[in-house]
Amino acid sequence: HYSDCQGDWVSAWARSDGRVFLGSDQGVIATREVTGAAGCETADTDRPASINGLVGFESGPSTTLFAVTSEGRIFRWIHPGTAEPTEISRVAANLRDVHGTSATNLLAVGAEQVGSVVEPRAFRSNPDGGTWLPEPLPTPLPTGVFLRGVHMVHRQLAYAAGDKGVLY
Repeated sequence: HYSDCQGDWVSAWARSDGRVFLGSDQGVIATREVTGAAGCETADTDRPASINGLVGFESGPSTTLFAVTSEGRIFRWIHPGTAEPTEISRVAANLRDVHGTSATNLLAVGAEQVGSVVEPRAFRSNPDGGTWLPEPLPTPLPTGVFLRGVHMVHRQLAYAAGDKGVLY
């Protein structure tokens, strides 16, 4: 329990050395070392949307963190390094999780409102760094389903789980 990281945290990811990164329901990312270091560092996305998923990639003392929000925004934050997260893409979905095998091979999942129906969605990072691309899901798509978790095993194999027992 760390009282110096105030916020309503809804997502977390940790480095191999134990440093934790947190995402809040108000668009704030925080990080803290586990042992005796200075308190909580925060960075604001300037969007008051819930950061529902985080994944990071280590390179020495540096971490490249990716965050996805309920507004379909995808942010990258390099810690230490950049002061604030950078929005790298926006998709037409309420995103719930993100995972990847590298900083250039990522998959984000959630759902999109299509008319009066909610349908599951997945998006993959774009190799050229542009807007993330829709990842085809098997049809017919179930309605009223959010994909809530994703894990990439390798470049061409990922699992996504969602409401109503959905597993891709």
